[in-house]
Amino acid sequence: MIRLMRQRRLPAAFKCYCNFHKLDSITANNLYFRMVIHVHSDSAFRRYQKEMRENRGLWPLYRGFFLDINMFKVSKERAAELVKDSYSLLADPSASSDKSTICTDGLADEDANLMIKLKFLTYKLRTFLIRNGMSTLFKESPGNYKSYYLRQMKIWGTSAGKQRELSKMLDEWAVYIRTKCGKKPLSSSIYLSEAEPFLERYAKRSRENQVLVGSAGNLVMAEEFRAIVEGGMDEEGDLDREEELPSSYDAVARDSVPKAEGLIVFFPGIPGCAKSALCKEILSNPGGLGDDRPVYSLMGDLIKGRYWQKIADERRKKPYAITLADKNAPNEEVWKQIEDMCLKTRASAVPVVPDSEGTDSNPFSLDALAVFIFRVIQRVNHPGSLDKSSPNAGYVLLMFYNLYEGKNRREFESELLERFGALIKMPLLKSDRPESGDMRTTLA
Repeated sequence: MIRLMRQRRLPAAFKCYCNFHKLDSITANNLYFRMVIHVHSDSAFRRYQKEMRENRGLWPLYRGFFLDINMFKVSKERAAELVKDSYSLLADPSASSDKSTICTDGLADEDANLMIKLKFLTYKLRTFLIRNGMSTLFKESPGNYKSYYLRQMKIWGTSAGKQRELSKMLDEWAVYIRTKCGKKPLSSSIYLSEAEPFLERYAKRSRENQVLVGSAGNLVMAEEFRAIVEGGMDEEGDLDREEELPSSYDAVARDSVPKAEGLIVFFPGIPGCAKSALCKEILSNPGGLGDDRPVYSLMGDLIKGRYWQKIADERRKKPYAITLADKNAPNEEVWKQIEDMCLKTRASAVPVVPDSEGTDSNPFSLDALAVFIFRVIQRVNHPGSLDKSSPNAGYVLLMFYNLYEGKNRREFESELLERFGALIKMPLLKSDRPESGDMRTTLA
């Protein structure tokens, strides 16, 4: 599988991590790793399926696929036997000594007895209904969390029966995690350490539960969890049938087709962070963002009245458009409004933030603040009058800076990722930059 994906240059990454679930079993001669195969584009699944039809010895490729790898030391004689067996299997999969688990068509056999051990959570369930809903569950209430996941399923077009099944499970998850964590929110960076065992226990109760959550560690039928199945559906059966595409199909061609959802690009930043310059650059680019969706920008300094309400009104008029929200979005109240817009207009949102190491209590460093102030006092004729002619520009930026107080950089990024599932960082300062001569002189 890996050799073919690399040879065909399929858009994917292969990342290895220490398997912390096996810490008690790790010794100097017995190591455990987990390799995650992260597929970057759906086109890879279609191209891989074509290869599978021509090579029955390939494993099926799943969304969220990973392998548990055990590296251990044995005697030279035993090592030679293992290598010989491996070569035999690669040359002829049906030659395996274990006829009960690998049939004559090899590892990709469609036989119902083929079982593959996958610790695999369905992507939509794990990311959108559990991780992205944690903020609502902990900061608001279980009732609001239920409203959140029901709206999400409605957007996907999930069937009534599937909604009932998922609601039962998610209500149990909400009670379980709030009872265990109390009022302390569970970080999105470690949520799987709680969600995975819960889903594994839930899956063991019945065959229906196992299918619902995507196995979560149990032995499962390979054909039930293929990311792109023969009928052109995704693993949950909620997406429309897709047309077969030629192998020459590439990412550029894919991005040229109209998208079914809108997009909100917004900026949790500070004046001077270059958001207006970026929006202007995007609008001036003949290709926009690389697809056929209309792109428009609303500059906060030119909008009279409630800016985010204006954005919501425009989103309802143009739900499939790309909205560039050219205004600083510094607080959770604004983020919540953006989340609501996404749910109501079937859109995704992407926060764009200036990259910075931050401080112990602020996601932006003082160096970054100095750059923003410097940029502002160089401006002339700014629509919001925040420029070199402003008598209190520095004070205004300091007020914006303090709006972010209370979160370090890791917490800031984690919350944005938890809410929106993506984050774009704009380069700002080199991490290895030398101190200026004036600063060294002053400190001396």
